[in-house]
Amino acid sequence: MDHDNNLNLIRKAVAGDINAYEKLIKGHFIMLNRLVMCKVRIASDRDDVLQEILLIVWLNIKRLKKPEAFKTWIIRIANNCCNKWYKRNAKVDEPLEADMLMSILDGRIRCEIKPEINDFLIEEVNQLPEVQKSAIEDFYFNNLKISEISYTHQIPAGTVKRRLHDGRINLRKKLEDKK
Repeated sequence: MDHDNNLNLIRKAVAGDINAYEKLIKGHFIMLNRLVMCKVRIASDRDDVLQEILLIVWLNIKRLKKPEAFKTWIIRIANNCCNKWYKRNAKVDEPLEADMLMSILDGRIRCEIKPEINDFLIEEVNQLPEVQKSAIEDFYFNNLKISEISYTHQIPAGTVKRRLHDGRINLRKKLEDKK
């Protein structure tokens, strides 16, 4: 699509011409689709994000002050929609580390390790400071989410995360000393 034709379509779309908007989007769709594909891996979610982008662009195109900046503007909207999708779908209630200790604690490899390490680990959990012990037990043994632990103990989620982190570090040190 040549530059002058593109600017003409943008101006018509800003004026409310739906046909011009459709042609404009067809000209930018491959770029938008690639951008979203790079950021959102699940196909059904990609479609939802793309749909949201196109709706936001249509609803706000009248606010576009400089038609020359359309491509930058639409990319910014796409990035914001992808970021919003990530925030909505973030797994806040799961710890960020993925190490052997967490696998042991949540039971995924309980059968694959030596039973004495399991027993040692449970013993060491009981030796932790009470706040760390409580967080570890609630999260790993009672399968509570961070938000649920936070609500139950009337403490911020960040405090729960910190206690889990500190407890895992203490347990990891004990495991390393055991080896």
